Amino acid sequence: MPYHHNPFHFVFNKELDELYLSLAIRNLALSMIGIFVPIYLLNLNYSLSSILFFYAIVYGVHTIITPVTGKFVSKYGFKHSMLVSIPLLITFFLLLNTLENQQWPLWLLGIFLGTQLAFFWTGYHVDFSINSSKKKRGTQISMATLSSAIAKAAGPLLGGLLIAFVSFHFVFILVIFLLAITTLPLFFTKDEHKPIKFSFKQLLKIQKPTETLSIFSFGADNAMNGIVWPIFIYMTILNSYVALGFTSSLALLFSLGFILISGKFANKKPKKTLKLGSIFSSIIWIVRSFVITPFQVYVIDAIAGSARELMNVSFDVRTYENANKTDIVGFVIYREILLSASRTLLFISLGLFTALATKFFYIGAILSLMQLLI
Repeated sequence: MPYHHNPFHFVFNKELDELYLSLAIRNLALSMIGIFVPIYLLNLNYSLSSILFFYAIVYGVHTIITPVTGKFVSKYGFKHSMLVSIPLLITFFLLLNTLENQQWPLWLLGIFLGTQLAFFWTGYHVDFSINSSKKKRGTQISMATLSSAIAKAAGPLLGGLLIAFVSFHFVFILVIFLLAITTLPLFFTKDEHKPIKFSFKQLLKIQKPTETLSIFSFGADNAMNGIVWPIFIYMTILNSYVALGFTSSLALLFSLGFILISGKFANKKPKKTLKLGSIFSSIIWIVRSFVITPFQVYVIDAIAGSARELMNVSFDVRTYENANKTDIVGFVIYREILLSASRTLLFISLGLFTALATKFFYIGAILSLMQLLI
């Protein structure tokens, strides 16, 4: 390895460099609109329960399609899998852009969004598992996270400003344009594919029950942070596109410095780093239940953005380590099924039992603490 002694050797890894670039462009695009999608649906007079069921469909489709994408990655390569996700995602935004006039059923949009999630993330995680270095994996993951976070940091605020002063439709078109160019960096190097021998039952036998529970709870916890919490603060406290975008951008900005620190800790002790992050995250969920002003939202989300990186980076380090101990493609499929299945169950539960929605702070705290079981 010519850059073995260079702490920045990942910069010269062409496979990872193109992945960083593609991911950064994609995340810039999605960060401009992602947290505003449920708000857009609320503005079109969709009920909260119907929006929660929409996300249940998204992740339910993700769960079902993931084994198919695993076979696709095995046969055609991980880059082709990520490539297929782009037209699916563009179609989703085209449907979303015309939803008010065409009245497309939400389940149709959910199918497109869930399918693209399966194709993209299966390809992405197989790519990273194959091309990342065991000794530098924490640093490389933090570099991928950092490049994404830098690209995403301005996105929510920019998206909020454009929605407030121009329109949702303008942002949809801008996002579609950016997504169209994300495919270019993926083909600077050749694609790679590995034969798949996937058995969900076999992986369940290999993995410890606590590891399975860790992955399952992590998926739901992330959905709580990325979807449920933004809906809550918009409806009850902020009531402003710009304020919601500012909150998300602020959290990302505060997380930037913490990402590299998390990567260094995760390189040495990923399990302890994950547990420490879970404790901080759980405390933050409890504190969030007392938040009542925009300023309090800004402060707690700035802290949360930093604390969650302890969980996110160390969780991914453990994921890629486990993937390389077994069949890479098979483990990635296993991981994606558990993550998306937990989110499906979460949104079905919140949609059916709306009383749970008022208790989601405590659900989030419990989900975070489940990382202590590993």
